[in-house]
This record gives sequence, C-alpha cells and structure tokens, in this order.
Amino acid sequence: MIDWDSTTIQLLFNPRMPAEEKEELLSLARQLPQLNNHFLVATSGSSGKIKWTALPKEAVLLSAQAVNRHLEASSNDVWLNPLPLFHVGGLGIEARALLSGSKVLHTFSSAAKWEAGSYLEQLSSCKATLTSLVPAQLFDLAALQQGPPSSLRAAIIGGGRVDELLYFKAVEKGWPLLLSYGMTECCSQIATSSLGGWKESGFPLLQPLEHITLDNDNEGCLKICSDALLTGYLEASEVGPCFTDPKQEGWFHTKDLVEFKEGKIASVRRVDQLIKIAGESVDLARLESILEQVKGECLFSCGLALVPMPDERAGYTIQLLYDHAGAQISQLVSCFNARVFPYERIRQVHLVPTIPRSPLGKTLRSAFQHRNTIDDSPYVS
Repeated sequence: MIDWDSTTIQLLFNPRMPAEEKEELLSLARQLPQLNNHFLVATSGSSGKIKWTALPKEAVLLSAQAVNRHLEASSNDVWLNPLPLFHVGGLGIEARALLSGSKVLHTFSSAAKWEAGSYLEQLSSCKATLTSLVPAQLFDLAALQQGPPSSLRAAIIGGGRVDELLYFKAVEKGWPLLLSYGMTECCSQIATSSLGGWKESGFPLLQPLEHITLDNDNEGCLKICSDALLTGYLEASEVGPCFTDPKQEGWFHTKDLVEFKEGKIASVRRVDQLIKIAGESVDLARLESILEQVKGECLFSCGLALVPMPDERAGYTIQLLYDHAGAQISQLVSCFNARVFPYERIRQVHLVPTIPRSPLGKTLRSAFQHRNTIDDSPYVS
C-alpha cells in the first residue's frame, strides 16, 4: 500500500524479485535516511547492477497534478488501473486519484496473467472513465475487434512507442487514446497528446506538461528541467551504497533523440541500451551480465550474444545467437530464463556461422536485427 502521509522511505519493487536481491536493496536503502519522504523504484542500471530511482513524494504529486489538469480529472472519474504499483505508471495513477478524489480500481496481480477480454469486461462493469495501458496491452485489446464502453473518456498509452497502424486501428473502434512520452526519472508523463486529439485525422503530437521544460543538449539528445525530477540513483558498490545525482545544473540529460514540431514532440528515438518489452524497461547490459554468469557456470565455450528483435505485440523480444552446433543450448537458456523476469526471457535461439563484434568485443547487433537475416528457431521455456 502507498502511504502518502509517511515521511519514511518507501520501497516499490516487483514481488517476483529474488529474495536475496530484495534484502540487499533494503539494506542499502536503510543506510540513507536522507532519502526520507521518497519513493525508491527498482530499475536496472547501465552497469548491469540493480539500482533505485529516488523520487520525492512531492515530485510525484506535482506530476499527478499536471496530468489531472491535462485530463480535466475530477471526483466523478473512475480509474481502472492494470499497471503494477511498483511501476511509475501505476504509482502515478494512485497520486492522480488522491488529488482529484476520483476512485481507482486495480486489475494487476503478480499471480495473474493479463487477459484483454477480462480487462474489457471490468472496464465496462465498473464504468471506468480513465485508464492507462502499455502498447502491448493496446495491441491485445485491438485484436478483440471491440470498442470500449461509453463511459471511457481517455486511455493513456505510455511505456513505449505505439505503431501508427495500431493507433488508428484502435481509434477506429472508438478507443479515446492519449499517447504519452514519459520516464521514471520524471515521475511519469513528460508530454501527452491533447484530450480529444484522437478525433483528429493525423497521428498526434505530444504536448509537454505544464511543469516541464525541454531542450536539446550538445549531443542532440533531450534534456529536461522540472520540479518533478528524481533526486538521484542508489546503487550497490564494493564499498557500500553509492548515491548519485545525474542532474546537471537542474537538467536531466536523456539518451533520447526527439523531433519537435510546433513546440510539441513528434517522435522519439532511444539511443542507449534500454529497450521496452511490453511496457517494461529492459537493460541489455544487465541481461548480458547474467548471460556471462550462466555461461561460466555451465562451462560453455562457444560464442553467445543477446539480440532484441522487433516484435509487433511486445515491441521487442530477447533472442539468443550462438555459433557452435554441438552446444547444449537448451540447458543454458533454461538457466538464464530462471534468473530474469518473464518479459526478459529468451524466446528464440539462432545458430549462426559467426557473431560479429567490434574491435572492443561489443556485439554488432544491427547485423541481426531483421528477421530475414537468420533462420528462426523457436524456443519455448
């Protein structure tokens, strides 16, 4: 449960996280009392280690207030939330409901699998007016070929890029979509399409919310200034907890290349190793670190590489390349899949003549990121 009145640190983590990792993170957090009145959201660090994003409660509420104004939310609204509370999207809905006095119902359960038909029934039965979804969930709903109940006035779509064909397909069925660009470091939404914008003919532009200032840095990547930014990151190190503030003179620098049109966001391209799978951020460096551990434990000597392949529903799936026909690859895949979250599991394996690498040993994934370049070999775990 979210306790808005508490001034202590509140940890929000995936209940599927291994117990030993959870205890390590809890131990780290307890050593930093200066982060009282913060939410700590578990994410993946670029080094392959788990880290926390520290979000001030007042920042989360500031973001929620801006979203409420954008949605014209009131106490008459009913939220149906299919997102987990350890996700900044689910946390944001809680904050918006708190401030607007609206009702919020949850469909997420760590023990239950998402099912579009059941969600649609709930949407109708509770007469929901607002909801929030990731693109993979929208894909499943569009596949049902059904529109939403008449009570629904807005469905925010965040957590990844939405394909234009999917957007228009859903809009044709009457889904009142608001596309959104956001991130954990900014307590959820940064820019969102206009309320009622789905009625227009074109693909929507995203309007920065009232508390957000956007610009480009010297490398052409987006930087953000806002009172709703993170305080910093908490990571484990050899000498104990390491807390860092990534902001530079009040600006948070992203690894996103953003195209602007009329002062609004027209497109976003991510340039770092973070990808989105079914709305979840996945750090490829962390997965590669786990793969190396498993490779050593299983005494594998063949070449291995993880490659994110485009997927119509999930955005990407994780697939594995290997270069030795005699390798007992199923054993390695099973060990790897047991150590990662379900959406991070290897879905296909591919035997290739060689794995191209840079002079520094970095896998050149671009050579394999088209399905017609390698033979598909499904792996079901």
